[in-house]
Amino acid sequence: MDARSADDVVAKSLQRTHIIDPYVGYLHRRWNAGVRSAAQLYREIQELGYPVAS
Repeated sequence: MDARSADDVVAKSLQRTHIIDPYVGYLHRRWNAGVRSAAQLYREIQELGYPVAS
């Protein structure tokens, strides 16, 4: 599934805002670079240390 904006990707984690905060800038940069896949962005921030959902 593709997101419509970087904010849509971030909005998925609003209840865990404190967890996503360190990655918001990265997500915006990647979105502006043309990455539109929410799944891809999620995988990328996992590689940067974002906790894997269980």
